[in-house]
Amino acid sequence: MLYQIKKLETSDISLAQQLFILFKRVFDQVDINVLDLPDKKYLQDLLVKNSFCVFVAVADGEVVGGLTAYEFDMYMEKAKEAYLYDLAVHENYRRQGIARSLIIKLQEYAKENNIATIFVEAHAEDIDAIDFYKSINAEMEQVCHFNMVIHQ
Repeated sequence: MLYQIKKLETSDISLAQQLFILFKRVFDQVDINVLDLPDKKYLQDLLVKNSFCVFVAVADGEVVGGLTAYEFDMYMEKAKEAYLYDLAVHENYRRQGIARSLIIKLQEYAKENNIATIFVEAHAEDIDAIDFYKSINAEMEQVCHFNMVIHQ
């Protein structure tokens, strides 16, 4: 299967929408449509941010995988860090190297943009994700992750 990896730009709203629908289907196992997504203005504002990075895998005009990452300026070092927030591949396109290709593009982007480290977390029970990150030689750390929910 042929696919192309593309870094999204401000004008790529429809591709961003396709990716966010894919994330919802993969992570939450629910069907949504474009009407359930944030409006185009919000998505454009998100895509224009230098600190937000999105790569998608496109096959036959459709998004079949993608990732999002956030960049952080560090206060003690000149190099930046990034947090890989989401990575997903449509179930019909898995085991074809798409996730690995997306990671390679993110790593290339990191090198070009003075990002020294990319962090990603995986839930302990998500064996597929853990095995994937081990297969790309990511170093596993034992940490505790805390959420501080701010109620409005």
